[in-house]
Amino acid sequence: MKARAVALSAASMALVSYGCGGGSDSAGGGTKTNAASPSSSASATSSVPAPDASTASGPVLPADEREVTFPTSMTDWGWMDVTQGGAAMGCPDALPNAQDAASVTQTTTAIQCRLNGLGIGSNPGALFFPAGTYFINQALSLTQFHYVTADGGTSLVPWGDGDRSQWTGEAHISGADPATTKIVWAGSCDPDPNVADPAHVTKYNDIFYIDGVTPLIMERLTLDGQSCAGDGIDMVSKPGNMSGVSINEMTIENLKEVGIVGDRPNITKDEVAEGDTTGMVSEVTITNVSFARIGYAGVMPDAANAVDWWIRDSSFDDCAIGVTNANNGNGIFPGMPQATPLPWGNGGIGGFEIDSCVFEDSRVADIIGGTSVRNSFSIASHGPFLEVWNAFFAQGNTVVASKGVMPVVTWGGTSGLDVDQIVLLQNQIITADDDPAVLTWTKTWGLVYPLNSYQGASAAAGDLWNETYSNLASIDNRYTSTKPFSTATGAEAAGDTAQLTDQPGWAPDAGTLLQCGPLGGTATSVDGRSYCAFAGPDLQPVYNLLTFDDQLGVARTAPTPPSSPPVRPIVNRSYLLPALTQANTPDGAAANTTALQSAVDTLAAKQASCAAEDYLCPDRWSIVFIPSGIFYVSAPIEIPGSVQLQIVGTGESNLAWLPWDGSDTDAGALPSTPVLRLHAPAHVAIRDLALFGEPDIHNPYPQGEGLVAEVSDLPTSRVFSDALRLWGGLDVSGIGDAVFDMRDLGTGAPMTISGNGGTGGSNAGFFAFFGGNPTNVTVGGGANLMIQDTWYEGNQSGFVGCASGDSANITVESSNITPGGWHGVFATPQTTFDVGGCTTRTAIIASNLSRDGWTTLAPSASIVLPATATASTQVFSLGNTSINSTYGGSEDDLPASFTGSLDQGYLSVAPGSQARYADVFGTFFQTLADTGSKSDRADLAARASGTLEADFLRSTLAQAMDARQMSPARLLPPITDPASTDIRIEHVWAAGTKNNLDMQFVRPGAVAQ
Repeated sequence: MKARAVALSAASMALVSYGCGGGSDSAGGGTKTNAASPSSSASATSSVPAPDASTASGPVLPADEREVTFPTSMTDWGWMDVTQGGAAMGCPDALPNAQDAASVTQTTTAIQCRLNGLGIGSNPGALFFPAGTYFINQALSLTQFHYVTADGGTSLVPWGDGDRSQWTGEAHISGADPATTKIVWAGSCDPDPNVADPAHVTKYNDIFYIDGVTPLIMERLTLDGQSCAGDGIDMVSKPGNMSGVSINEMTIENLKEVGIVGDRPNITKDEVAEGDTTGMVSEVTITNVSFARIGYAGVMPDAANAVDWWIRDSSFDDCAIGVTNANNGNGIFPGMPQATPLPWGNGGIGGFEIDSCVFEDSRVADIIGGTSVRNSFSIASHGPFLEVWNAFFAQGNTVVASKGVMPVVTWGGTSGLDVDQIVLLQNQIITADDDPAVLTWTKTWGLVYPLNSYQGASAAAGDLWNETYSNLASIDNRYTSTKPFSTATGAEAAGDTAQLTDQPGWAPDAGTLLQCGPLGGTATSVDGRSYCAFAGPDLQPVYNLLTFDDQLGVARTAPTPPSSPPVRPIVNRSYLLPALTQANTPDGAAANTTALQSAVDTLAAKQASCAAEDYLCPDRWSIVFIPSGIFYVSAPIEIPGSVQLQIVGTGESNLAWLPWDGSDTDAGALPSTPVLRLHAPAHVAIRDLALFGEPDIHNPYPQGEGLVAEVSDLPTSRVFSDALRLWGGLDVSGIGDAVFDMRDLGTGAPMTISGNGGTGGSNAGFFAFFGGNPTNVTVGGGANLMIQDTWYEGNQSGFVGCASGDSANITVESSNITPGGWHGVFATPQTTFDVGGCTTRTAIIASNLSRDGWTTLAPSASIVLPATATASTQVFSLGNTSINSTYGGSEDDLPASFTGSLDQGYLSVAPGSQARYADVFGTFFQTLADTGSKSDRADLAARASGTLEADFLRSTLAQAMDARQMSPARLLPPITDPASTDIRIEHVWAAGTKNNLDMQFVRPGAVAQ
């Protein structure tokens, strides 16, 4: 498990036109002219791709408002260029397109020399590849340190033997466009000679080897292994953690092993010398990447701590496996294509989530392991779309299965206590003939564990492992099969040498909403109660199915894969490089404030020359560029609501704005002001920079907010963020009808999100965390909160709360949540979902709600419904698990005042509670060594009460089935209404302000607090 708290139509099934992929069909990368001086406005002129055709009445707009603007010379913006300027740092210049041996060696040396120099002295942490093909003959290595051996000893030395003491560890590597900018392997096809144990590890050369660089951005490149190199991007995190990785708009192809791999075991000699295996590569975003012809897997997080891998809008073509977290092939289901195991790797349990991806011609399987897949497309794969063995959530996918292939294969638990969950919601599964679509299966493993009272009376140790099936919830899916479900016992599957579809399918009773009992067998009575749980205190399993609103025997169609989203266009924009100083003085801060405000005002005035319908006018969305450095300011930078503006730096850790004027003062004299204030309606993009509000060590008083933004309360308003890192909280007031699309947000501090409740306004909008690790979220005022694909482990905090008497709708999907203490560190009683007195529709789906108790520390339950709860509190728990540690290992450690059950890990309902709730497929894990008389099943009767009604199920799932909130759209639709808000924040780090950080989005007229 991760060992830290902070890591930096719904039923229509229609496919969106942009689909996914990572194609490289955009124009761009053309020649640029008109150099910019540091203090004057200049146009970064580049080839402008043809925009999408517009309607006769609408403006001419590109397909996606996100764009790329390169200056005339990348050095103007503080980037290193691999083709020029090398002499100044003792490097040769790369020779693109040259393939002779001498040129290949020079190009390899030129790139490596610059990688060695990133962040040393005055060198920036940003490296640019102009259009061209770069042939290399050695792996490119980007690490903060490496080991050198001399005089019989080993010492850790910074790469390049330079001073990287001021380097934050961040790197930004970009090409002009993946269609025109390629790194091609021209080296040996033999195993890498640098592996520590070549006799037992076959490890081929990487194209990029990256160790401990965080945050990291890699984008707009093609990596071609020529079927010789092993891995495209190989990331390890020793000796520390590595997080905040963003890999965008790339093509990775022709590799023997893996396209992108993270946190494999020590292999190289340097890694062995480091001797540290405790790190983690996590918070990895992969978007618009094309994987083609990969020997083993396109993506493989390869360790238990390699979690929070968000894979979106990418394509997998002719890979053995698309995405997996196992290095040992599959080898579980007879009759399926098998992957040859890698000779290296952890075979780990790393977590990943997939959204809007395309899988074609997978030779073994599309997805093995992981936690969720949404809005994706699979066709012509030789194996299943899904092969999973843990809690899993699949929504909105279209699968066209090859004949004889079972699209969804899930094996249940390895014991009666371990029954995994799979939730299928709104998928379309097309099988050949009348082949079944879903197989729930397991085999008897024969493992030996000590007996205890939670596994029932068994005659002998080891006689504890049962044939079990996954709990399956199938809701609002469309199956071409009339009998979509299938089962097989371990004995049957072991003797089956043909395809899995030899197992006959079956259909549930059309009148059965909830079915308990063996799949395909006779349903057992549920006596009006809302659960399909274990049969009794002996914990013998009941095989469960919830099927609701499914359509069987749907007419077959022949859908084609959706088209790839375009690479962000290169758009011609005007930009200013304001003259800034790093002087830590009142005069220096005042000068910076004046220069920045003047740049904003100048560009705002120049925008008046653009016609309202001309989106591509260079003075619209023009750029204030901030070079690398620490620039003190003494007052907020005011961004008028009428301007469309971008504020851009070279990287989120390479710039610091400090709203402190350098004078010696006390805390009471510091102004409570933001670094940036965006006035409504606010049309601003902020990218690749940091906002700091805390002065240096001589005056460590936080002040103000990092950012205050006014948001127009309109359904056409949007606030978008991607890879926003907050070392503090987030305050959003009165979101009303606006949409907040927050992707991969990292924070560990409390957040407040409130709607228009009590003000008479509408609450048609929503606030969504798509990935990231939000925690301690207080929601109210009727707001709609969506949380998808998160992993949070915290200490003294809960997860989501809505106060008694307040109102909110809350949906949490496929998330791993462990609040209230990690292995007993500062553990305090906490409630994961504190909604018992709230008017709410709360749905928690396919998530792991863990509690981690410790000696004398009693965690509370994940969901608590008190006696005061009324029928206005509606909670639906579907397919969740609860993993609880022992309570110190002995009941003697219990506090005298403790009267609850041991590890109240899941759902606690007080007698007299009138809350409407259902707990379907709630599964509990109990530590095997705990043999006391108490168990976390003490409140089973309370968990299993209530009724499950059709209107209740549809109502509580309404937010999960809202097409707007199913997943983030790849393309940001253009906002043409000048009164609507359009805020975009990408790769921004904010820290050191009041309450560490207080980021606010306030309605016009409201006062920022």
